[in-house]
Amino acid sequence: MHQMLPGTQREFEEEFYRERVALDWESRRERVKDVFMYSWKGYVNHAWGKDEYRPISGSGRNMIPEGLDPLDRVICTC
Repeated sequence: MHQMLPGTQREFEEEFYRERVALDWESRRERVKDVFMYSWKGYVNHAWGKDEYRPISGSGRNMIPEGLDPLDRVICTC
């Protein structure tokens, strides 16, 4: 097995692991949903129809400049 290096690794008691296993999955799930909806609303309000949302500037942008026809887009992505 692996060897413990002195002073860099710590052995945790079994109780530490038991406490970490007992998580409140329902509240975690709700928090993830809340964060997703917050991000989605920002995208809808500031960058709808764009390829990416820039939350700091509150804007969006397309990855390929507008005005290119479909063939130009294919060439740009190759």
